[in-house]
Amino acid sequence: MLIQKIHVCQTMVRVAIKFVIKVAESVMSARQDDPHPLSNPRHLADPFAFSGFIS
Repeated sequence: MLIQKIHVCQTMVRVAIKFVIKVAESVMSARQDDPHPLSNPRHLADPFAFSGFIS
C-alpha cells in the first residue's frame, strides 16, 4: 500500500512539473511574439496573471 502511494505521489509530481514547464514555455513564447511588450498596458498592470491559479 505504501509503495502504491509513493508511486501515485511520483506520478503527480511528474505531471505538475510538466504542467509548469508547458506554462513557462507558453509565457516565453507569448512574450517573444509581442514586438512591443511595454506598449500593452496589460503587461504593466498584471505581468504574472497565472500565479493566482496555483495558490
